Amino acid sequence: MKAIIYKQEVSAALVALMEAGKKTSLPALHAALGGRGSLSTIQKFKKEIEAEQEEQGSQVSEGALAMFRQVWTQAREEGQARMRSARNFAKLSMPLRRNPNGAPASWLPPNHGSRESRPSATTWLRN
Repeated sequence: MKAIIYKQEVSAALVALMEAGKKTSLPALHAALGGRGSLSTIQKFKKEIEAEQEEQGSQVSEGALAMFRQVWTQAREEGQARMRSARNFAKLSMPLRRNPNGAPASWLPPNHGSRESRPSATTWLRN
């Protein structure tokens, strides 16, 4: 008759094999347990342990994903607020140029592109 083994023992043997960089096959687990327990019992415990690990991994993944989404949303909102602030500052600091017909043309600095804003050839020569 084979000695009774417990799920915790199989779990400890799995961890020991993984840390040693060895395969976690049923014969390797059976050998790590000192030949105790039947292969069907070891296989049953191994499947249960792997299912628990997957469940815990998916819970961690869902939590990490939720945290990432929260940080992403906050960063996006802060970025949008900064862009609005920069646009408002630009609009307030530059007067609105108008076309000769009175319609708004664009946001440009005063005298942008007009003859008054460009130095004449004689100014260049004098300097």
